[in-house]
Amino acid sequence: MSRCQKIDMPMPSQQEAIVWMTNQGILNAETILDYAGGSPLQAVDEAEDNITASMAVFRHLLNGIKTDIYQTASICLELGMENAVNTLQKWCYDLLLIRMTGRARYHREQAADLKRLGSAINLIGLLDFMKQLNEAKKSASHPLNNELQLTRLLHHYTQLFAI
Repeated sequence: MSRCQKIDMPMPSQQEAIVWMTNQGILNAETILDYAGGSPLQAVDEAEDNITASMAVFRHLLNGIKTDIYQTASICLELGMENAVNTLQKWCYDLLLIRMTGRARYHREQAADLKRLGSAINLIGLLDFMKQLNEAKKSASHPLNNELQLTRLLHHYTQLFAI
């Protein structure tokens, strides 16, 4: 019997990953790589359309308390519930991270806007909202009224900025 050996492959540098992704025909490689958490294979696996649609969502989330929850929910529905919740989770993770460390992981291009939002956010409310997103992720594939669920989540998001 032969044994399979686990081979740990080192993570490529950001520049190597960007060059490789560009050679794969991926536009906006740096932004997409950030959004995939630095993993070029995950970035390629995730549809570029999903990442582009996610970018449209967080352009709306930049409005904080003034986010149009119905328009944003409509865009989220195009992603599908699971991807929409994932998009909201990454956004909130970066809001928390930038508040605590001054750095963003998934949305580095929006770091200045995240700092502005992070300074106005209710931190305890954000942590509670992140728990709600975790619960929503568990039922993302359930045939609930996704639009109603997203609208409720986005309403909670806007209330994070009502101090």
